[in-house]
Amino acid sequence: MSSFVAFLSGADQYGRWVPEQEITASAYLGGSTVDFSQALFKYPVITIRSTAFWGSVTVIVPPNVAVEQDGAAIMGGFGDTGGLWTNSNTLGTTAPASPAAVTIRIVGTALMGRVNVAVNHRAAPAQVLSTQEVERILREVPPPASTTVQDFMAQALQAQVQAQQAAQAQQAAVAQAFAAAATAATPPPVAPTDPRAALLQGLVTAQAQGDRAAALQQVAQARQAAMTQVMAQTAAAAARTGDPQAVLLQQVLTGQTAPAPAPAPAAMPTASAPPAPPTVAAGGGLQAMD
Repeated sequence: MSSFVAFLSGADQYGRWVPEQEITASAYLGGSTVDFSQALFKYPVITIRSTAFWGSVTVIVPPNVAVEQDGAAIMGGFGDTGGLWTNSNTLGTTAPASPAAVTIRIVGTALMGRVNVAVNHRAAPAQVLSTQEVERILREVPPPASTTVQDFMAQALQAQVQAQQAAQAQQAAVAQAFAAAATAATPPPVAPTDPRAALLQGLVTAQAQGDRAAALQQVAQARQAAMTQVMAQTAAAAARTGDPQAVLLQQVLTGQTAPAPAPAPAAMPTASAPPAPPTVAAGGGLQAMD
């Protein structure tokens, strides 16, 4: 049985190794990590007994490994559950996309600590090997360096990039919607017109305005003539009654009233002619004056 117990320290297992059917992974005021990313599996089912007391136990598995959790958490977390008191009993927590080649069952207790599982999506798929194949690989193939830390850093970076791309796509969609709304609200541009056509339109508009002014003037004149005619008829009817004012009004309306003649200048006094002198008659006598 493989055992990884951390007490006030760390007890980790990385790289290439051959896991047993029974594994103990516990942490007491420390941390323990068991990485199956490069493990050589001889058994299709592996059971991990874990206890976390003021510490954490982390189990890392390849993509096509099914994980079963059967544990309790007291003021801590066990797998996908946590709280003051929880009991986790789930099957196929990792939900591998391909049929699971290996199943890892985790049982235990987390007291003011945590037991969790992480999937290394960049690791090679797990497969069950025979004992002879495992011995051959261990004997002939050099052990590769562990890349689990780099894999998880790349996964975190990829998740961040995907989140940024999703946010940018959402912002682009919102901007496109605003642009479409603005385009629908903006009137289409007016095409430039021919200067000669614009001049002709201006002349037609001016002529129409002039015709309208002339028509308004004719209407005003007709209205004034009608009012004058009505007043003349009214004055004529009143003049037949003998009223001097009505007669004068009728003369004014019909244009028969003439201006009063200017007063004649006063006659200048003329001097009387002097009396003719007496004439002597032929007989020598004086003729009397007429």
